[in-house]
Amino acid sequence: MYRRSRFVVAKKTENHLYLFHTLTKQCYQTDRDLMREQLSAEEIENNPDLKKLTEEWFYVKQDYDESRQYFSVFKILRAFRAEKGFVHYLIYPTSKCNARCVYCIEEDMKKRSMKAETARQAAAYIASTHRKGAKICLTWWGGEPLIEEKKIDLITEYLQNEKIDYFSNMITNGSLINERIIHKMHDLWKMDLVQISMDCGEQEYIRRKNYYSYHNEYFTIMEKVNELVQNDVGVMVRVNVDMDNIAYAEEFIRDLKKAVREPSKVPLYFAPLHQSRAADGDSIWKNVFRLDHVVREEGFANRFEHLPNFFTLYKCMSDGQEGVVIDTEGRLLACEACVEGTSFGDVWNGVVDKEMWNSHNEICEIREECKTCVCLPLCTPFSKCPHVQANCKALPMHEIDMGLERIIAENE
Repeated sequence: MYRRSRFVVAKKTENHLYLFHTLTKQCYQTDRDLMREQLSAEEIENNPDLKKLTEEWFYVKQDYDESRQYFSVFKILRAFRAEKGFVHYLIYPTSKCNARCVYCIEEDMKKRSMKAETARQAAAYIASTHRKGAKICLTWWGGEPLIEEKKIDLITEYLQNEKIDYFSNMITNGSLINERIIHKMHDLWKMDLVQISMDCGEQEYIRRKNYYSYHNEYFTIMEKVNELVQNDVGVMVRVNVDMDNIAYAEEFIRDLKKAVREPSKVPLYFAPLHQSRAADGDSIWKNVFRLDHVVREEGFANRFEHLPNFFTLYKCMSDGQEGVVIDTEGRLLACEACVEGTSFGDVWNGVVDKEMWNSHNEICEIREECKTCVCLPLCTPFSKCPHVQANCKALPMHEIDMGLERIIAENE
């Protein structure tokens, strides 16, 4: 007997059945009533469509261990991908910020800015440790990274002089962006994407951002989103939500649409705050997923336009030693959360604590509760992260659903 693969998501329409395999990333359109939970070898042999689906792993033998198959592929590809040098550097020019967000996860972090000599040494460290022949990514983080734009200048100028191929991203509240900054983003910083973090509804935005001095940032930042698009700088808007402010989400969408001339060039998404993910569970996700449809209807780019199409080897930058965090003091860390006591070196001496460093490249066994999960190939067995998410299937299943909806709209 054969059974349907645990890695198959099926979606029926009036005329067809759409099947997506989360491991192989293949998608098939077939007869509406073709897919059954179990089949005999004889049924498969006598039906060309079923035979094709079996050859492509949509059906497997009854006792086949699919999680073991996935884990074998995962380990082989991780070994194959292992190369020397970093391709991603997340850099803290500062941990200071001009806002005082009421939900800030860095509230207890000491407020420091990177010294010029540390920035120069960080640039030299990047130049000596980047993966040769690869285009490297710099992510500017904070605090509010634009408070220390001169440190960003110093590092990028150094890399340009050394003829190192790079591009950069930035996480910012957007309040300090101006015409001069936009030109610098385009020419010197080689900015691929600026993620602007906001809160929905003007009054809620003012309350939650809690700026030291407020100057109509809610609307001026929306105008800056438009200016970034007009100057060919990629921009994405992330809106932080919980059950207290999500009622203002559609107001935010309307306000942003008034400011942006080409919404199709602006990805917009709503992200539950970590506290809300734990406390509000399914309720917050259902609201967020409904808003993804509103975003699409209003003409904004949607983060889930396509089905997942690559094999997930690394859950985050700290998994697999592909990247490294450089904090304001020049310390090397694996994670942007910068948990005290997890530094394994600095930009002057490189990796010093090899045991701490190697611990972030260990391939952990798959958790028991994950072995039969349809989303396992979209995740990884990486289990060191302390932030194990509740409702972890919600987001990948929504991504698949949105991707299938798009395919169905194009083919029905």
